Amino acid sequence: MNRIIRFSAIAMAVASLVSCIKEVPAPTPNPRPEIEVKTETVLTDMSFNARLGESRSSIWDGQVMVYDNVPDHEASIFEVTQVNGTRAVLKGKAYNPTDMYYALYPATAFGAFKDGKVGHDIPVTQAVKAADELLAPDAQVAFVQALATDMKFSPVAAYASFTVKAAELVSFTLRASGDENIAGQTEIDVFGNEVSLIGGEKTITVTADGKAAFENKIYAVEVLPGEYKNGFVAELVFQDGSTYTNIFPKAVEIKDGGINYIR
Repeated sequence: MNRIIRFSAIAMAVASLVSCIKEVPAPTPNPRPEIEVKTETVLTDMSFNARLGESRSSIWDGQVMVYDNVPDHEASIFEVTQVNGTRAVLKGKAYNPTDMYYALYPATAFGAFKDGKVGHDIPVTQAVKAADELLAPDAQVAFVQALATDMKFSPVAAYASFTVKAAELVSFTLRASGDENIAGQTEIDVFGNEVSLIGGEKTITVTADGKAAFENKIYAVEVLPGEYKNGFVAELVFQDGSTYTNIFPKAVEIKDGGINYIR
């Protein structure tokens, strides 16, 4: 394989999870209780009607963490039962009565919940996923703040998608040309629907997920949302130990929800 082919080994596009169904507005939550809080501690069997974004199916094979508005209550883990395309029924035990819920999906993607905030990490080392696996449970990093038991999840993760065109590519390191943070720890404020960075890293190293080399197809890797004014650089590593660099200079703003491309 010659240098020219290797230099053009990947073409990259940046995309985030598609936002949830737009024609159905998310429920408006009650205000956060500041003075009087609930103290009921009896766990009660409950179910939630839940939905994720448009054009997704068979994605509910995971667990959902559900909180109420009692400050000292831990999360309850809800299992997915009935599934109908983008809709599902979640069943489990929660503290009742309550008038506000915070649900995090998948449960394994989030850290501890405290004072209306929860952490989500974007790792520096990632095993690459095929782009169509963005529909898989692990990629559906989302949260909801809702009234009653009708929940619509909102995405909080963003992804860079790229096409491998060369043989023998075993890994690559992705970084922002402008030296912005690309991975790290984020904090989601469920009261304000805001995602902020509380610890950042400059690079992400992507491997072929246990295989000897990448197949020629479209892949995706999770990145921090933000504005990358100078684009990205990918440093490629091949089976024979040779390395090459691809530069993607076009500026792009990566958002959680919606789709953005680097061309």
